[in-house]
Amino acid sequence: MVSAFKHFWKGYSDFKGKSSRSQFWWMFLIQLLFFTATYAGLFVLTYTDFSNLVWSAVYLLAFFAYIAAILVVIIPNISLSVRRLRDTGFPVALIFVNLLIGPGTLIFLGIMMLPSKNSEIDVLEDDDPSNDWQSF
Repeated sequence: MVSAFKHFWKGYSDFKGKSSRSQFWWMFLIQLLFFTATYAGLFVLTYTDFSNLVWSAVYLLAFFAYIAAILVVIIPNISLSVRRLRDTGFPVALIFVNLLIGPGTLIFLGIMMLPSKNSEIDVLEDDDPSNDWQSF
């Protein structure tokens, strides 16, 4: 998990390499948990009484931090998806399937589940895969 996180940020501008399934799905899980938690926090703040100026400022700060976090991960996510598509042997243009909200996203995630064209890449190079689940 740690090496997938490092690979995600170090390879944010690498659109020509390949990424393993585990690298993609670890980052998917990390981002899903992070953005779900922050969205839930914003949801709670939405129903807070904003008659106090401090709570209004907290809400605005949290909202802009949430939007900034989304903007920060857009390019690394596109890069990771392109590398994963290359790894599966599919054309990079399939990344645009993800723009079709709903079925396109499900198709795209299904493609991301496929094994690597070269099965050797599916194991992280600098990490022992047997320790991934033991870290919890």
